[in-house]
Amino acid sequence: MQTMRYALLVNPYAGSTTLQEKQKVLKPVVDMLNCSVYGYDLPTDIAHVAREISKDCDTLVVAGGDTTFAKVMNAVPQNTVLAYIPLGTGNALRYALYGRKSLDAIAHQIKEGKNRNLDCIIYREEKALIASIGVDADAVRLSEHYRSSAEHPLFAYGKAGVYALSKRKRTSVTLTIDGRPYNFSSVFSLLVMKHPWYAFGLHINPRVIQDDRAIHALVIEGGVISWGKSFVQSLTKQGNRQGRFYQGKRIRIQTQKKVNLQMDGSFKKEGNDFSFTILPQGITIKC
Repeated sequence: MQTMRYALLVNPYAGSTTLQEKQKVLKPVVDMLNCSVYGYDLPTDIAHVAREISKDCDTLVVAGGDTTFAKVMNAVPQNTVLAYIPLGTGNALRYALYGRKSLDAIAHQIKEGKNRNLDCIIYREEKALIASIGVDADAVRLSEHYRSSAEHPLFAYGKAGVYALSKRKRTSVTLTIDGRPYNFSSVFSLLVMKHPWYAFGLHINPRVIQDDRAIHALVIEGGVISWGKSFVQSLTKQGNRQGRFYQGKRIRIQTQKKVNLQMDGSFKKEGNDFSFTILPQGITIKC
């Protein structure tokens, strides 16, 4: 069988657009990359489909959100070359790779771009680009509940975010970086990151370098006011400067009470002890 240069795998359930709307906005992408398209009739689990397609293409282009990309990233062999077309709700990876470019411009960048070997985070043998506990993880978990009730994804996330902020939940945390512990008495949010952006174009941790072989952690203490300052600064060109910034190769988070953990926009588990390591050059992205 002849190998395809590009294959486009679409998650029809990603974001808030209908299948017909996705087909319309993706047509220029398909034409520019001259690629075969898979996924318009996809079941909810795309891992098996991604593994099969990756065997027969040079570059597997993933069209969906951060969760879709994470599922594919974990499903395919590590030497698979991936690319990303943002069709999700928050699309944090979009800003890390392309800024605010249009889909046409993104497709052109993929076509003319080079393969980049980027680091990723490992949690219990699962790859991730962003993980967090605190108010944003609470919002992610609650938004999944709202979306299961057929609410619009943007409305579900906004409603969940407002509710999570209103609860003002904080916890004591011991953050251990490469064996050195740091103690915090009132953590509102703690993010573990391998690129600087959060959902909806928030430049939350501008100190992150995607290929520096380190995990970056951001601790936001206090409450709604501190989080609000981080949010406002994240909208500026300089990005957020609020909070405490750390980096290392091994990170462990221990909390006084059980908290939610989210990874790449998907709720993972509730617990009070989470350990992360760095996987240098763990993914290859054409961009």
